[in-house]
Amino acid sequence: MTLRTNAIIAGLLLAILLTSPLMVLGSEADGKPEPSPQAITVNAGDTFDLEVPLQAWADANYTVTFIERTRFSFPGVKSQTHYMVASDAILFKVPCEVEADAPDGEYRMAFEISWDAVGQTKKVFGEVEIVVGEGTGDGFNCFSTIVVAAPAVLAFSLLIVQRRRYP
Repeated sequence: MTLRTNAIIAGLLLAILLTSPLMVLGSEADGKPEPSPQAITVNAGDTFDLEVPLQAWADANYTVTFIERTRFSFPGVKSQTHYMVASDAILFKVPCEVEADAPDGEYRMAFEISWDAVGQTKKVFGEVEIVVGEGTGDGFNCFSTIVVAAPAVLAFSLLIVQRRRYP
């Protein structure tokens, strides 16, 4: 393996390591809030809280509104608003009820986050996974980890292959 090949591989690994934190900071720069919902496990007929933890990157009123879907209903309001300053993190909670005859499975409840940024209303969308009963075992996939890990694994594999080929 040549010194040039080693330098290219090392450069790729360094670029991946340096840019991965910038992906997270991208939301901070454009002011988009960062929701981080966790899967909720319930049984048919349960009343529970839909929860969306939210990290704000701008001073504004943030509203989380859940979007109606079959098999679920809202006994009260389906949205919640909080004033947040940049870097605040707040848990938005809205009561929800799953139908008594809902089959076991994994359902996705969509939500909309809206906020006022410099006189313009901005919106982003997300989902909360709700597992009813035993679910089906599919769950959410973590694509952001794949985006960072896949190139790193590829670069590391190239390094190992090159070392084996040229002892």
